[in-house]
Amino acid sequence: MTEDNLNFKFGIPGPKPSAYHYPRHFEIEPNRLVIGLQENAIRIINLLKQNLPEPFAILYVLNVPRDEEILPGRYQSPWLTHTELNEFLTTFQSFIEGDARHEIWVYSEPSKTQIVYDFHNLIYYYSPDLNPAILSLKSIGFLPGKVEIPFPHIHPYHPHFDPTLADLMNYFDWNFTPHPEDHEP
Repeated sequence: MTEDNLNFKFGIPGPKPSAYHYPRHFEIEPNRLVIGLQENAIRIINLLKQNLPEPFAILYVLNVPRDEEILPGRYQSPWLTHTELNEFLTTFQSFIEGDARHEIWVYSEPSKTQIVYDFHNLIYYYSPDLNPAILSLKSIGFLPGKVEIPFPHIHPYHPHFDPTLADLMNYFDWNFTPHPEDHEP
């Protein structure tokens, strides 16, 4: 959905579409947390990764490129330090948090932990040890609880971010993989 007047990634449709804000809950599943966001996704990602060991890799999953020159698919970064990962997330924070054309995955190789920020404004935290993430989330007011995606909902793709996508594509020497045949954004 392309909308010039909407300033959010995930929302509720209607005469005046609006951003949807989940309750400050996280849902505990085997080896996974589902975290509902109100805003500040990059702040939460940084909190969750602060105690994870490097190296990190980013998997940038582009579902709706809005430009015929840029292919939808999976773009994997080279291995990154904490500093390099922070610089990337800070540089592209507005785009990552404000547009639904993509998902971003952060992976810590030594801990085998993945942090996935999807286009429904949810973070999925996959790890053999969920306790550090649970403690971090509780420290900023999140509580265990159900996280449910509202229906109906909308995913705006903002034309003003098209140049930012081009900048992101040039940020790393990405390793590109097309989406599998059965991929559904």
